[in-house]
Amino acid sequence: MKETPRKTSPVYAIEVDGQKFKVLADAKPLKTPVGKDFILPTQKLADAVIDEWRAQKDKINPATMPLTQLAATAIDIASKDRGHIVDQLTAYVGSELLCHQADHPEALKQLQHNTWQPLLDWCALRFDALLQTGSGIMPIKQTPEAKQALKRTIESYDDFRLVGLRHAVDVSGSLILGLALAEKHLSPEQIVKAAELDADFQMQQWGEDPAIVQKQKDMLKELELCQKWFELLLVVI
Repeated sequence: MKETPRKTSPVYAIEVDGQKFKVLADAKPLKTPVGKDFILPTQKLADAVIDEWRAQKDKINPATMPLTQLAATAIDIASKDRGHIVDQLTAYVGSELLCHQADHPEALKQLQHNTWQPLLDWCALRFDALLQTGSGIMPIKQTPEAKQALKRTIESYDDFRLVGLRHAVDVSGSLILGLALAEKHLSPEQIVKAAELDADFQMQQWGEDPAIVQKQKDMLKELELCQKWFELLLVVI
């Protein structure tokens, strides 16, 4: 989505069709960048998207419409590129952040084990995916069974949840942390702490780095967006 001038302020509404919610602008379907209707899976998400559009002033600024952008991505891209997205996320298994653990110094090694091992244990129990750990930068060979178990989990996500998962994984650099957010196992703050464990350890040794601190603030903001996205996708029965 590109920034564009806004000449009028449309009247927004929602058209309900079964369990789908179509966003309307002046009684016409709101369109995604490729021209598809904004048809969303929950009214909560439809309401949130409309709130973003109503908040636009003289110009439509996509940077201030993150939920709209995620929704458009789900409709335009995830719907036709599911296989590619699933493969991209599954590829994280071979380089999973939590599996690459330090062998020194001892303090960092212990900190990683105490923080990351419970998450690997949760992954094994929740998804039947037991991952191996190691040290160094080379990919760690994981069992086909673990890889397939995680792939099945990713494939079980619909287009909208899949987009949220991909964003959380890209931000955190970890498939397990992304799944932990999607499954409400960890908060955004806990994910930043786990993802940035090494950086925080280094800052404790050498002093605070403003660039790293800002990066962590940006990470938290994006993960909070993902958390909100998943909450808006929950269907209240």
